[in-house]
Amino acid sequence: MICILYYWSLNVSLVLKMKHVSRKMLFILGVVIVAISFIIHLPIDSQKLLFGSSIYSPVYSDISSFYELYYSRANTTLPIPYRDYDFYMFPLNGLLLILITLIPYAITGNLASPISITIYYIVYSLIAGFAYMIFLKYYHLLVSYFRLNDKFLIFALFPSFIVYLIYDWTIFVILLLIAGVYRVISDSKPLLGYVYLSLIFLLQPIVFPILLVLLYLLLVERREPDARGVLFGLLISLSIIGLWLVLFPRAPQDLMSFVSSLTCRNCIYLLLTRNPDNDLVLPLGLGVLYALSLTIPLLNYRGSHGYLWKSLLLFIGIIVLGLDFVPQYMLYIVPLLVFTAPELIGRDKRFTFTLLVADFLNILVIILWFSDASLRAIMNVPGMPIRNNPWELASPIQWIAQTRNILLLLIMLQVYYAKLYIQRK
Repeated sequence: MICILYYWSLNVSLVLKMKHVSRKMLFILGVVIVAISFIIHLPIDSQKLLFGSSIYSPVYSDISSFYELYYSRANTTLPIPYRDYDFYMFPLNGLLLILITLIPYAITGNLASPISITIYYIVYSLIAGFAYMIFLKYYHLLVSYFRLNDKFLIFALFPSFIVYLIYDWTIFVILLLIAGVYRVISDSKPLLGYVYLSLIFLLQPIVFPILLVLLYLLLVERREPDARGVLFGLLISLSIIGLWLVLFPRAPQDLMSFVSSLTCRNCIYLLLTRNPDNDLVLPLGLGVLYALSLTIPLLNYRGSHGYLWKSLLLFIGIIVLGLDFVPQYMLYIVPLLVFTAPELIGRDKRFTFTLLVADFLNILVIILWFSDASLRAIMNVPGMPIRNNPWELASPIQWIAQTRNILLLLIMLQVYYAKLYIQRK
């Protein structure tokens, strides 16, 4: 934790001191972030293989958890998601997992060996790191396109990128999102941009209502060529999903099983229900999603590409007020706020400070996640049960997560107010 804070403070001081931050300098800072993320998540078996012994306890990551759950006892077989084990994620996630696992299997022939998990982890890290470098390229292009101060580049180096980069598939969603936004607004290849945005559906299904709202706004504004771009991208995504269902008939069952068991995962409604399994959680979440989908298109967003920015504001709302707010989703929010509310970031230091505090709280969620019982014992609050259950409101972990949620809700409301009221003036 101290190393993360120290490196981030160096990043900030370096960017603030420079009058101009070149793309090369941004890439150098990005490479260091990738390296730190790689180190803090390095599996214990890989540490023993590389250093002769385990020298530290790694921060949890989904990508290592996948291997431990599905492949660590596979020996000479290659388990396939959707066929040999339940896998609730959408097809592109499964395809990436198969490809990344295939490499150590082809080299060693035994997925249970420490060499295999090390190769698996290195391959994934290289791919995720490369995706982050491309993300930084498009992020830099967007900052230049909007003629924003180079200090806005700090937001692509926020602490959550260190902790949640070598973590799961979130970085690939962010890459498609930022690349798609740039292609659309720069008018260089708008059709390709809409395809990028639509392909996110293959990784993250929560974008489907956002794509529908985007399509609706394009049709209302009579931008038929752009609407055809969204439809073309959706057609590609739905065709791939159709093929996925044919190849893996049990995939929908896995997905529906996960959805039916979905409860409040760090969601803000826990403050109302006090129980993540409360029956009110699902109707609350769906009701808010429906309300956001109806009201955000009505925002009086002046300027070009209002249809796109409204869709991105909806994306932020769905994350902050969604049922499933796992900490890696913070990677969606930070860059989106930069381009949907640059005027707030530029003139209001409190806005930036609040976002930074929320981001630091966000990295604490996973760092402390498995220390719930220890934190309870240290705090020794009367009536607090000493147990490991970070999902419940009585947990110090949830106090951190809910404080983050409240701060982000205040930020979101400030952005919505700026777009609805200030621009109307």
